[in-house]
Amino acid sequence: MGIFSRNFNRPGPGVPKDQPRKKGLKRFGELLIRDFSDLIKLNLIFCAILIPSVLAFLFGAPSVLAFILGVDPIALEVGDSVYIEETLNIVTSVNDDAIILTNPSAPDDKTSLNTDDIIRLVIENPLNNHLRSAAAQYGFSILFLLISLLLAFPIGGAAVAYVYYITKMMRDDPSYVWYEFKRKFKENFVQAAPIGMICTAFVYVQFIMWSQVFYELVAGVYTGGFTWIILALLALLVFFMIMPYVFMHFAYIDLKTWQILKNSMLMTFAYLPRSFMGAFLGGLIWVVLVAQLPNSILALPLVLLFLVSISFLAALSWVWPPFDKFFEVEKTLISKQEEKADASGE
Repeated sequence: MGIFSRNFNRPGPGVPKDQPRKKGLKRFGELLIRDFSDLIKLNLIFCAILIPSVLAFLFGAPSVLAFILGVDPIALEVGDSVYIEETLNIVTSVNDDAIILTNPSAPDDKTSLNTDDIIRLVIENPLNNHLRSAAAQYGFSILFLLISLLLAFPIGGAAVAYVYYITKMMRDDPSYVWYEFKRKFKENFVQAAPIGMICTAFVYVQFIMWSQVFYELVAGVYTGGFTWIILALLALLVFFMIMPYVFMHFAYIDLKTWQILKNSMLMTFAYLPRSFMGAFLGGLIWVVLVAQLPNSILALPLVLLFLVSISFLAALSWVWPPFDKFFEVEKTLISKQEEKADASGE
């Protein structure tokens, strides 16, 4: 009968005092289910800050990647016009090494041009409008890449606020997403900006580099050797092992930037197994998505909605406990709250 009586005054079992928190996968699942709506909000805010920089990068990256891959940055086709010293020449042959031009008034007069020659003609002869516009396109591509880095200025502060709120969830300290995110963002916006821009540049360079490697592997022309690939993967791994500690330092510890970087590197290797697992599990989502390209583009709405938050939560689940234990963050914050409550009670 108790099921149907709706006696809301009857006390429930409650939660035992000082009940230990769940650990491992159970704790991850508990946080994911309990705070899923907050994780979505964080994801949307962070992606909104990322999108301008990412869009600028995507405008500039294809042309730069084409140049790196050896694709002629000023593409000419048979029949196009090229002026040499104001004399009209017609493209009659295009191959990997050079472009062959023929003077219509003297068919036996042929000229072979490489990429450097074409760029010189762009500068020297104002009649080469086709070449000039193509060169301008590549200039704009470089400009967009630079703009993408400038637009990355707020990403550092946003990453600090992101990490702070997720670790706040892990401390079971409820709050309002927008209020806490905005507060931490303002506090760290300036100091964390250079780190955010460097991180963004690192990710963009990795994108271009791995796109080149993938293209060359598929085409069967890769000559870099697998030792180079292993070293590049290790650099990527170490980067993502260190960065969570960097952003946690910004969020909780008042230090200069160089001290934060030093401490973060020391903690990364002092807690190497946890650092590795945090980077591995936090990056696993992105490895799967990249491996499944282009089909994984269909998952873009999920990335914008909650996959970034899940990646952050997976990484911080491993590296937050040693950071908290070393600096006694939660213990210190609780003591401050108790002191504040006692002071207000007096």
